[in-house]
Amino acid sequence: MSIFYRKQNHRDLLFKKDLHLKRRTKEILEVLPAEYGFDDFLQAFIDCYPAAWEDIINYCTERRSDFYRRRNKGLRTVPFYSPPLYLKRNCGWNRRRIEVLSDGERQNRYNKLVEKGQKKKSQRDTRIMKNLERVQEVTPSYVRDLITAYFQTREKDTLNINARYLILLEASQFHSKETIEFLHCVATCDKNDELRDIAYQSLVRMGEHPWKVRKRKGRQKASQLKRIDLQKNPTELLQLIYINQQVLYQSYDVFLSHSSLDVKELLELKQTLNKQNLVVYIDWINDEVMLNRPNQNEDTWNALELRMRQSKMLLYVMTDNSICSPYTEREVNYFKSLSKRVVVYQPHGTTLTKPEYIKNCESLNLEQLRNISNIYV
Repeated sequence: MSIFYRKQNHRDLLFKKDLHLKRRTKEILEVLPAEYGFDDFLQAFIDCYPAAWEDIINYCTERRSDFYRRRNKGLRTVPFYSPPLYLKRNCGWNRRRIEVLSDGERQNRYNKLVEKGQKKKSQRDTRIMKNLERVQEVTPSYVRDLITAYFQTREKDTLNINARYLILLEASQFHSKETIEFLHCVATCDKNDELRDIAYQSLVRMGEHPWKVRKRKGRQKASQLKRIDLQKNPTELLQLIYINQQVLYQSYDVFLSHSSLDVKELLELKQTLNKQNLVVYIDWINDEVMLNRPNQNEDTWNALELRMRQSKMLLYVMTDNSICSPYTEREVNYFKSLSKRVVVYQPHGTTLTKPEYIKNCESLNLEQLRNISNIYV
């Protein structure tokens, strides 16, 4: 058997193991009526295990896409199945039932399984939504350039792990078809264990189900063993951006001048702007690793200046917290010095007086904010 088929079989085994089909089939058979067919079993499985059923749908869809992609390239393929057929072939739905319950007890167990399954699905959806709050639902024009730069760097400058790490950080901020395919490719194919693990964790946070590749055995090259050795602080960020300008294409439509205390308002605002296909810069999201609060230093402001030069407009989120922030006035004045547009949005009432430095700036209401891409950008 070729390496390709061995890998596919191994992946199938891991997926089936995670599904726990033997246990779940036994539980469903206990709550089915005396006379049942596969359609009855399928509906009970969907009702009782909605999260597992969603995993099966995603897995079968991925296998289908992979089949046609490889076939179009003339490569070896593995057959794919529809989700119902996959379940039918692997679950053993027609096995003999060990215990036959009364109608009342059977219905009671069925209701408990449904309640438990819905709760698990809800918890998972909530966890994924919370993770996606810090990911942008937009595809910047430079994403393909970033992906191309990653593979060019891997080919021409194999030991430059830090540059590839920065590209991964940037790409993993965007939840789009291109970045998900790219992260899947890195998670399964890159030879560097550390980069592969970063891509894997990014996909898990996005609610994807990546394949956990085992560490390679035998003699390893320097590119496989080299670790990410950069210091996670603003000074290092600036140096790496200047050194790797040819592979880092960051640009932003909107720079949010804000207070980090207004987390809820800022996440809602980011979502509103993303729906208009606008790329938003928020320091504790876009540069969460390199501008983390404990490691800030004298270059923090220099890094923010760089990000403002990369942004088309500044949106000042006026709240009591932002009015008291020492950074917002400096950000607005710097943006004005660049002769770029500064606009103000007030999500709710404030108790403090409107600052002098924004009194001559344009103001937006909620309706204008929802249409800001057509008005300003």
